[in-house]
Amino acid sequence: MARKGKQRSSAWEETSRRGMAAFQEGNLSEAEELCREALATAEDAGPDAQGMPFVLDNLAQVLQAAGQGAEAADHFARSLALREQGADQQAVPEAIESLARLLMDQARFAEAEPRLVRLLALREATHGLASLPVAATLAALARCHAAQGRAARAEPLARRALAIRERLLGPEHPDVAASLIALAHATRVLGKLAAAEALYRRAVSLAEQVMGADHPELAGCLEGYALVLGKLQRGPEAARAEARAEAIRAMQAAGVG
Repeated sequence: MARKGKQRSSAWEETSRRGMAAFQEGNLSEAEELCREALATAEDAGPDAQGMPFVLDNLAQVLQAAGQGAEAADHFARSLALREQGADQQAVPEAIESLARLLMDQARFAEAEPRLVRLLALREATHGLASLPVAATLAALARCHAAQGRAARAEPLARRALAIRERLLGPEHPDVAASLIALAHATRVLGKLAAAEALYRRAVSLAEQVMGADHPELAGCLEGYALVLGKLQRGPEAARAEARAEAIRAMQAAGVG
């Protein structure tokens, strides 16, 4: 994030930038070493050292890519706390999002949920009730509820995200397909089979068009569609959908596509 004014960068910020340059070049070990060095130097300067959130965020990104998600989450959380105490409040939503998405990647949905609720309120206040940042947050919160077995809460959030994305992005966009799939899943879990069947049918067609015929999200969509078709006593169609899903999964496992 850009720093306001003409304040000179600290030595640890420069070290952190070198670490991120190594990260961009794919050298994770060097990136981690430099970003850890930057944090240690910044901490020696004191807890309120210039650029501390910047240094923490960079190290967290590197650790996340290196599969050290638990430590990365700790650094993102510390960065968020510092940003909340500082003058640059515009950076707070981005910091909340980074932490919430990492927590979701780690299946720590109960911890991610209150952060997403707060992020949604901030984005609605900043961007309005029907904006793409709001839609993205709604979609994430819907996924969070669904992962915790709360389809009744997920469904209206997914429906609202879909409506916003369709209006702002048009009907043929990958994010619209993703929202359709999420809404279809929630509707199926709630036992609304006819509605779910229609949503899945549309989602399969759109996902094939805008995501590709071998996309993993299409596989998940086909699996849900097969379940609905089976419950509707449409066995041959269910078998075809399941077979297509299995073929995509096999291609992904083989590294094809």
